[in-house]
Amino acid sequence: MYTIYLQSKKYIYHLILLSLGAAVLGGCSQSHQLGIEASPQELLRTQLANPTRELNTTQSISLIEHCAQLGEQTAASAPDKEVIVILGETGVGKSTAINRWTGCQMVSRIPEEEGIQGEMEDVIVVSSDSAQTEATSIGHEMVSHTFIPRSVQDPHDDTRVYLDCPGFLDNRCSEINIANAITTRRVLLQARGVKAVFLADYRALFVGRTNGIQTMETMCRQMFGGVDNLRTHQNSVLLGINRAPLDMTLSRVRTRCTQMRSSTMQILADHLFLYDPLEQGGTGFWSREQFLATIERVPRISQQVARNMFQTALNDSDKTALQRIVEHQVGELRSALEQDDYPAARRCWNLLQQLRIIGHEETAERMERQAIPHMRAYAAERTATFNDYAAQHNFTEAERLLASLRTLNEHFPEESLVALDNLNETLNTAQAHRAAQLDAEEEARRAEEEARRAEEEARRAEEEARRAEEEARRAREEARRAGEEARKNREAFERERSEKEDLAQRIDDLERELEKEEAKAMNNNH
Repeated sequence: MYTIYLQSKKYIYHLILLSLGAAVLGGCSQSHQLGIEASPQELLRTQLANPTRELNTTQSISLIEHCAQLGEQTAASAPDKEVIVILGETGVGKSTAINRWTGCQMVSRIPEEEGIQGEMEDVIVVSSDSAQTEATSIGHEMVSHTFIPRSVQDPHDDTRVYLDCPGFLDNRCSEINIANAITTRRVLLQARGVKAVFLADYRALFVGRTNGIQTMETMCRQMFGGVDNLRTHQNSVLLGINRAPLDMTLSRVRTRCTQMRSSTMQILADHLFLYDPLEQGGTGFWSREQFLATIERVPRISQQVARNMFQTALNDSDKTALQRIVEHQVGELRSALEQDDYPAARRCWNLLQQLRIIGHEETAERMERQAIPHMRAYAAERTATFNDYAAQHNFTEAERLLASLRTLNEHFPEESLVALDNLNETLNTAQAHRAAQLDAEEEARRAEEEARRAEEEARRAEEEARRAEEEARRAREEARRAGEEARKNREAFERERSEKEDLAQRIDDLERELEKEEAKAMNNNH
């Protein structure tokens, strides 16, 4: 027998080892499959199934953005509405209560009829005969069916929405918790006013007292930031007790709450009510009509007070993840700006702004100390470079940089990083100055050209005058030479004429002499 026992024990041990090995290999395989390229939907499915799985920063950001996007519809339903925030642990019946309060007819079913296995107690569902359709789906497992806050419009009051919050203290991953904090804060920032309804299981408060009371205190502390705020705004809060014995009286429950050593429960004692979604309880239980009439009278917490007071339910692990993601996004923002990649920088900034909405002090401080100063320093450096280009009259680069800065402002309109009007004025002034300078230079060039042409004209006129004077001198010289020649010619002519006259006179004299001789001869002959 002992040998058989040892063999059986060894066999079981081997089975355990094989199971562990398969689990490890399966985990490794799934981890390998969830690479950086995993879609947000795949990441969400995996993290809901295994919230403790660690994601890298890129995957964390992808999942946060995806869950925050899923919550946008919730936030979009809140503007100028009265928001009834429903809070409680997973399984306490938040979705069930909302369905009843919005007018659904509820019925009890055995789990197998609803396709639920392993559930011992009957489950409450919306009746197939209900005139009002199911407002929000109901989960019947101890894993939260609501993993993001969901808004449910009251079909009978357009000004009211119910905010179905995920179960407090659920074991969700940090990324989903952070995204839910973003969605919740968005709702609070846009709501006209807020009323809070805490729901608790009677058995958790009065049977497993310690855990139930601690959970209620934790919820109030996470929601209101402390018991003092809860006390100040207690008239805007209701505490609904579910699953109480149907013969339980409201006064008895209130008495038991006031006797608890919990200031939170003592405060809520005067504001609690018993309810049963099937409305089968005794006179101490509120009907749907009683709840609606009471919630109508409950004063709202104003938006301004709510946005400053209500806290986000982030645990230490969530806060660590939040700081890691913020630090990564600040680094990515810097890198994108250094590359002038404004769309990428804007995507980083969008997530940072969403994370900033949460109201976590260290996140806001990091953005104020690192992200925003770097953005302004970047804009200032680019502005200084623009001013240098404008001063140097390098308008091509100045206009290119101005277009870049204009794009920067378009991507970050809420930050007013660049005073574009001043830059436009600087560029216009520089261009006007340069235009005036060019006009003056052109005017000086034209004046210089005119002076050069005038000087050239004067030189040509002087040259013409010199040539004219030379021509006149040559003409005078020619005239003088001609006059001299003429004088010489006249003198020659006069000499010739005088010679001719002298010759003619001698001839005449000779002829007279001859005539005399001839006459004398003739006389002599006679």
